[in-house]
Amino acid sequence: MYNKSLSISCVLAILFFAVSVAFAEVSFDGIYEQVEDAGSTAIYAQDGNTVYVTGHYVISGQPRVWYGKGQREGNTISYTYKITVGPSRLAAENKHTGKHVLTISSDGKTMTGKATASDGTSGAVTMKRKTAR
Repeated sequence: MYNKSLSISCVLAILFFAVSVAFAEVSFDGIYEQVEDAGSTAIYAQDGNTVYVTGHYVISGQPRVWYGKGQREGNTISYTYKITVGPSRLAAENKHTGKHVLTISSDGKTMTGKATASDGTSGAVTMKRKTAR
C-alpha cells in the first residue's frame, strides 16, 4: 500500500510540474518591429505585471517617438501610449494618445492586436520580435 501511495504521489508531482510549465508566462521583453510598418521599432519590458514600451517610426520623413505603460494579464498586454515627437498635426487631430491591446504568441515571437487612438480610430497591430532571446 505504501508503494502504491508513493507511486501516485510521484505521478501527481510530475503532472503538476508539467501543467505549471505549460501555463508559465512567456517572456516578451525585447525589440520588436511592426509588421504593417517595417520602419516602426518598439522596445518592450515587463516588471512584475507592469509593462513599459517605447518606440520610434517615421512617416513621410518625419520621425515619431512614443512611449507607453500598462499591464499584463496572462498572455495579453494593454497599455496607453503617447506620441511625444511628431508633427503638430497629431495634436490637432487628437491622435497623440491611445491604447494598444496585444496578445503574446505562445513562443513570444509575435504580438497581435488592436491600436485605438484617442479620437476612436483603430487598426490592427502585429509586432514581430527583431532580437533573439
